[in-house]
Amino acid sequence: MKFAWFKDRDGKLYFKKIINPAPISLVTANSFSETDLEKVMYSKPGSPIHCLIFNMKKQELNIVFSHHALDASSSNKLKKIFVDLYQGNLKIEQIKSSSYAEFMSFVQEVNQSTDLKAALSLVPQTQEELNLTKEDGRLYITKFACPAKTTDQIYINGLYLLSQAMMKDHKMKKITGKIALNIRKFSNFDASDVIGDIHATLPWEVNENDTLTDFAKRYQMWKDHYTKGTDYRYCIFNQIGSNLEYRNALSKQWSNMNISPNYIGEVNSVKAIADDILRLPFKPNYITMVSKEGVLYCISYGRLLEKFKYQVKLNDEQVVTVTTNEY
Repeated sequence: MKFAWFKDRDGKLYFKKIINPAPISLVTANSFSETDLEKVMYSKPGSPIHCLIFNMKKQELNIVFSHHALDASSSNKLKKIFVDLYQGNLKIEQIKSSSYAEFMSFVQEVNQSTDLKAALSLVPQTQEELNLTKEDGRLYITKFACPAKTTDQIYINGLYLLSQAMMKDHKMKKITGKIALNIRKFSNFDASDVIGDIHATLPWEVNENDTLTDFAKRYQMWKDHYTKGTDYRYCIFNQIGSNLEYRNALSKQWSNMNISPNYIGEVNSVKAIADDILRLPFKPNYITMVSKEGVLYCISYGRLLEKFKYQVKLNDEQVVTVTTNEY
């Protein structure tokens, strides 16, 4: 993990590769609170974004990562490595090479030549604003049947059904947005064993007259495009790419998109996730999507649907009931 955190003049957080990184090591008689950890992790610009905490009372070692550094997929990979080492099923020399720095170098190299002018016609153009509002302490949960075996299927079926219901509710012709997708296999880079947050942010749109097949084809087109390593959000944030004079126009088009759903997987307790979200400063158009026993739950501060129930046609054979409740 060769990255540290920095802040720019506008106070925005970003990460930069550092040379000869050494993890912050702490020894404690008891434990650290979240507030104490924040002080350690973000005490000064240039601090590494992970630390080691040796708990003398419990005789435990805790490895703490910034949530910007480690996604759930990488966390599970890291846990498996530790367990296999501890149980003797794996030796240190057998651990596959995992360089997040190499992955980020790949992304930077690819996007040096990304055409930002061409991106203006590729990134969805938002026609109407949603104007969602946020009230602290209040969430809305929209749910509907969405059985699927893969994240792609969840996104395709879930975004299509949610968008069609929202277009009925808000009398809109199109819903636009962006999703975080955990792509591991790229055209010229295999990130299967990389430990680190490698999520790419893909734009998408559902039009009023789209069938599920129409949207599925468009979704796959975007995924194929991003499998090459292209990442428009990365270009906007890091100000790189060709025809850079179009960067501000692309940034505005990107930020204007209606919603930002993020599917985090199958969960045991939807309530526990909702309670966690109530403690997070999400924007009203940010949607946390979780599934439980074939039902997809879309949790947000903004009320996506005013009416309690909608009937949405998924295909020629299936109509799905979409409901919204206040939490």
